[in-house]
Amino acid sequence: MNGRLEEGDLAFGFLSRTLDKLPFGAKYGVLVSGDAPQESVAFEIAKSKSKDRGGLRTALTSGWSLDAIATRDRAGLGVAKDLFASHGLELDAGIYATQRYEDIFRGKLGPQLGIGMHVSF
Repeated sequence: MNGRLEEGDLAFGFLSRTLDKLPFGAKYGVLVSGDAPQESVAFEIAKSKSKDRGGLRTALTSGWSLDAIATRDRAGLGVAKDLFASHGLELDAGIYATQRYEDIFRGKLGPQLGIGMHVSF
């Protein structure tokens, strides 16, 4: 067993049915936090709505979002920026404050900062 979900797995079927019903899309990628990178999934909770005011809309003011992120042993929130978006493909980079699940359930506060890259299609 390699720890990855594959199409025949029961967990894969459950997660794909569940995630497809959420009001926001899942983005898959990697979170680099602490000692090693981890596979992660991020969900765009809120997205910036910058208006095009006479052509003043720039790449710096558009494409920001508040994301929830989860890995096998951590969860948290962060701010992400769209790096590329075209034809249904989107690449994001973000900074996330995450905490171990066991600390969250014990009520301990000690977030760890990490950098994440995620793609959705």
